Amino acid sequence: MKKLLTILLAVFLCACAEKPVSSKRSESSSQDYQNRAENASAPDSYFASVMSSYVMQYSDDTKDLFQMDGTFKVMNADSDPAAETTQNISANGVNSRLSGRYYKGRLYNTYNNVNYYEDMSLDDLKKSMLVPMSFYAFPQEQISSLDTEMNGDQVRYDIILNDQDAGDIFASRYDSYGLKDSDGYKVTKNRIRDIFDQDGNFVSEKTEFDVEITVSGQKVSITFTSSLSYMDLNKTKVSISDEQKQEDQAYIAYTDLKPEEITSEGLLDDSEEATVEATFRKRLVERIGYQDEGNGVYSDSFNENEEYIVDFNAKTFQYRKYSLTYTYNWKNDTAAMNACTFNFAEDRQSDDCEDSVIQGMKDTRDSLEMELYYCGLSLEDLQKESQ
Repeated sequence: MKKLLTILLAVFLCACAEKPVSSKRSESSSQDYQNRAENASAPDSYFASVMSSYVMQYSDDTKDLFQMDGTFKVMNADSDPAAETTQNISANGVNSRLSGRYYKGRLYNTYNNVNYYEDMSLDDLKKSMLVPMSFYAFPQEQISSLDTEMNGDQVRYDIILNDQDAGDIFASRYDSYGLKDSDGYKVTKNRIRDIFDQDGNFVSEKTEFDVEITVSGQKVSITFTSSLSYMDLNKTKVSISDEQKQEDQAYIAYTDLKPEEITSEGLLDDSEEATVEATFRKRLVERIGYQDEGNGVYSDSFNENEEYIVDFNAKTFQYRKYSLTYTYNWKNDTAAMNACTFNFAEDRQSDDCEDSVIQGMKDTRDSLEMELYYCGLSLEDLQKESQ
């Protein structure tokens, strides 16, 4: 799969802000960062979302745009891994979609309209997601600035790399494009944010790199951004039915795949809309299969007794199971179930809330966050737009 994505990136290439922080580093922040890095553990199961984009600005004011978002679910990573993947790619408005199941060392993948299989390791599958999925502790000598901030039960590290190291680190760790081989390659600005949870787990990384290259004598300014988020550490389940495994036997080998057979015909329009909410509405239907009930309400029933409901007028996401209904309001960052309420921003609950109910509220919020990830969006961006 990585080979196919590399081809797509190569085709795209052919077609084609914050103030700087002073160079300083707190010794206590640096030591704290190194300690957390050394003690970070690798979960055996997880749900991860990834996003990346290249915005290429030419000297004649034209632009090229490459965007990718995807999800990665894995269980039994250290023994007998099983995984499910999705990737949605837009190169100057030409959309491609990949979705796969991985078990017994083999990926069964659908690339637009073609089904194929490819043998690979779990590490190779992670690399195909085009965003680094493993934590990397930057050595102190490569860090120009490191700031630490507590955010609720998380600790956040904002890192700026030394100018002399940023180009090599971007090329070796983040760049799927191969910009380093271009004339005039130079990283002019960088910013990395790593987040750990209260248990010391690495749960998020966001990056931004400004790059300059020269193409056919023309200066090109590129802004690269990426994000990685983890959820459900050591709780994620991957279930691949016997019926699906039987269907997988009809997939052809990657070596027998003919690239000219891969088309974008029949794919739905997956482009971003003017707002996060509008994009979420569209992709709820096209990517996840929600039903548009009208009046701003979308629903998804995944068995006779369970249902998800998104109400854009009320700014709520509901999880219903039998007679129980958990309601999360993303505008206020609060949840309710009967008389019990919980405020996520303040970590405050009403009287007489049972622990199981509070956990149900947290799970409901996580479910909304996961639906957003499947749509290439984030809860943070949806909340900001709703204020």
